[in-house]
Amino acid sequence: MIVLSSLPGLTTVKTVQGYELLFYGDSITETWRGSTFDVAFAARPAIHAQPATADRGHDWYKRSGGGFLLRTLGVLHFLREENPGAHIVALAVLPRGWTDAWHIYDWPSMYKGGIDVINRALKDFAAQDDAVTYLDCGPALLPDGKIHPEFMPDALHPNADGMELFARCLSPLVDKLMERTNKVH
Repeated sequence: MIVLSSLPGLTTVKTVQGYELLFYGDSITETWRGSTFDVAFAARPAIHAQPATADRGHDWYKRSGGGFLLRTLGVLHFLREENPGAHIVALAVLPRGWTDAWHIYDWPSMYKGGIDVINRALKDFAAQDDAVTYLDCGPALLPDGKIHPEFMPDALHPNADGMELFARCLSPLVDKLMERTNKVH
């Protein structure tokens, strides 16, 4: 099984027998259901799971990641321990724009520092375990280094076109991991 994890909040793991992919994350991951992701990964049975991330206000990005970072790493440890045969893809936190209307699509934004801290920790976590891969699809959504309303209308959540870019970034890695997993079984 490949576990794609982008954000924390897992409290229980349901049996996922018969499934090859588990998409686990926040509201962005939840929007994958019925979107480009279901089309891109249609050949593989997949489960989508959405954690509770109600405490994700605007300030969590601005700080060093704090509790959010600790919960994210805790979830990755939990997923790893509970699924020793799975390969986990830790997806980077996506870029996000400013909260004021005048600068909403400017990147880098005031959130970049916190996002960088979290993403660096995810990358370090993955570097310590061969069954964890870090993937940053943020650059795929910033074709010229800027946030575009055509891909992220609210400067945070990818729309259908943004999801297409995200799927193109993610698909080669999933295909490679699934091929490796199928050879082992």
